[in-house]
Amino acid sequence: MRVQLTVFPDDSLKMEAVAKRSAMVLEGPHHALLIQGDDELGVLAGIHEKLHQAHVDVYASTGVADGSGRFGYVLYVKPEDFERGAAALEV
Repeated sequence: MRVQLTVFPDDSLKMEAVAKRSAMVLEGPHHALLIQGDDELGVLAGIHEKLHQAHVDVYASTGVADGSGRFGYVLYVKPEDFERGAAALEV
């Protein structure tokens, strides 16, 4: 069985050490932007419009809404686009 998780650790060195001790294989880091906010009509279109205007291509994304009006959205970008994407979204 295989499981793939996206994790945003506060301390990446600590995470690497724990993974090594438990024989867990880590892949990455991958450059991603984590966006959280109020779930409203058109919010994701607005995010992608800002990235488009900054010439940042998203090659994968995933999101979730919690049912209480909030969302989380992970956008994967090329390493060379990361800083520009973060600036465009003011992350």
